[in-house]
Amino acid sequence: MNQNLYIDRDTSSVIKGVLIILIVMGHNKVLCSTDNKGADYLYLFHVICFFILPFFYDTKKEITVKRLCDIVVRNWIPYFWICIACYVISSVANHEFNWDWSHVWAFVNGTQTPLLKNFGFIFPWFLPTYCSFYILYLFTNKYKHFYRLLTVLSLITWSFSWSQFHYFKGIIPFGIGLAIYYFGFGVLSFYINRLSVRMKYLGAFLFVLLSVDYWLDYSFLSYSYKLLPICFFLGLLWIAPYLNFRWLKLLGDNSLGIYMIHIFLVNVSYFIFPDNFWGGMIGLVVTLLISLWLVKWVVKRKKMRSIFLPRSWSDIKMNV
Repeated sequence: MNQNLYIDRDTSSVIKGVLIILIVMGHNKVLCSTDNKGADYLYLFHVICFFILPFFYDTKKEITVKRLCDIVVRNWIPYFWICIACYVISSVANHEFNWDWSHVWAFVNGTQTPLLKNFGFIFPWFLPTYCSFYILYLFTNKYKHFYRLLTVLSLITWSFSWSQFHYFKGIIPFGIGLAIYYFGFGVLSFYINRLSVRMKYLGAFLFVLLSVDYWLDYSFLSYSYKLLPICFFLGLLWIAPYLNFRWLKLLGDNSLGIYMIHIFLVNVSYFIFPDNFWGGMIGLVVTLLISLWLVKWVVKRKKMRSIFLPRSWSDIKMNV
């Protein structure tokens, strides 16, 4: 049995750095348009890996009201500001400022379709969903029966048709439906990795095999595409020690702030850089660099950080 079950902070930062690059790339329509299947391919695994990561943290802290409040603040305050920005930009672009209870429900629901319809953007869904996911994850660490129940529920959602899953995630607020769906990926990744150190190599091999099948349209293994995030994450665990670059860890450590800002910069890049591969690559690099710079600029200013990127309930109380 592999005894090295958990990862350290540097490895976590590297993995998050790789994932945030892939997420920014997936939102760049020049590099990953729907025509070349790039965005669809990345969405099979890159975001899901953020939900796998917590299973590899060796955290056994007590669940307290303060800790739960800190998690909510860390996710929902940035989510609030993102939704405000999305609403303003979408309303200006459409020359129409309407606000009704559908916007309130979309905000509380926190899933893709309502957010797109009411705020003009999809990407904010990640924050409320991750918040719900992490809180559920903490309680499953404490209560093993709840862990088993949530695992079973998650695996059941994997069998849903698209219409059934769309309905399921849409009726439960705070992104909880999506959080339940993602839980199973973390469970399987952790226990597969626990079997043997060789599981990392096998995961990397299967990821390549499934990717080749996807890109060449063989469809021999299409039923196994759900394994892509697990295989990709195991492969990341294998190669992470060889990716111990400072700039990659810097991106990972600031991935939340980059996620908040990058989509707006990506859309601006379309007007500046050529609509070809190299223009897309330049846009990707510039988006990452400017996003990182803006995040670091905000973080260095305590008052601004406590407003836009609070880390705890204490930051909120400082502004009251």
